Amino acid sequence: MPVPKKKPLNQFGSPLPLGASRTFEDPGYVPDYASLLANDPEVLAGMAGMHGADIADEAALNETLAAAQRAYTGGVTDLGRQLSRGTAQGDVDLGARGTLASGALAVLRGSLNEAYTRSLNQLGEQRANTERSARQSLASNQAARQMQQMMLEAAARNRLAADPRYQPVPGSSQTAKWNPITNMYHADDGSMYTQGGELVGQGSAPNWGVINSILGSYTAKPGPVNRKLPVPKAPSIFTKGWGG
Repeated sequence: MPVPKKKPLNQFGSPLPLGASRTFEDPGYVPDYASLLANDPEVLAGMAGMHGADIADEAALNETLAAAQRAYTGGVTDLGRQLSRGTAQGDVDLGARGTLASGALAVLRGSLNEAYTRSLNQLGEQRANTERSARQSLASNQAARQMQQMMLEAAARNRLAADPRYQPVPGSSQTAKWNPITNMYHADDGSMYTQGGELVGQGSAPNWGVINSILGSYTAKPGPVNRKLPVPKAPSIFTKGWGG
């Protein structure tokens, strides 16, 4: 199988001739505003403060709910004791009057149970009202902080959008020419690309007249790649002897 020959290099070490053109697709630049916003110092500081307020509010809610439950449990216990004392005292009073066997006992216990149930319901309503008020307060505070967060992020978006570093750059398709002096492709807008098509920088527009004049000053033709140097010959006196 024949070995492919290497292309000879010119005097600038490049196999490409001056002005060889190629089209490049520039995708442009679209800022990642979501990432910029998430790492913005002002947004991070504001979010840290709001997060601390959320933790404090959650702790306050849990304490309020626990206190309401303790009050309810203690109230139920007290009502149970009152019912027991009232029932016992009623039995004593009716027994002293000799009316335990009458309908007065049923009336007394019915009245005591009704009072117990009414008071128990009141305790439940008090607990529910306390919990409802605490949760509404938490929800109101969270809504206020969400609005604060939205305003903070909106201000950061406006600031980032006005920052010259984060202005979007539209993509384009342009043709660049090969410059053997720099070993890069140069576009008319100053963009420079490698042979692999990688954008490596932005300079000034190339002056092809100057480049041609520089290249024209080199008249030496490139030699073959890996050329072997000639082996020097010894003087004939060493090969023919003195008497030759």
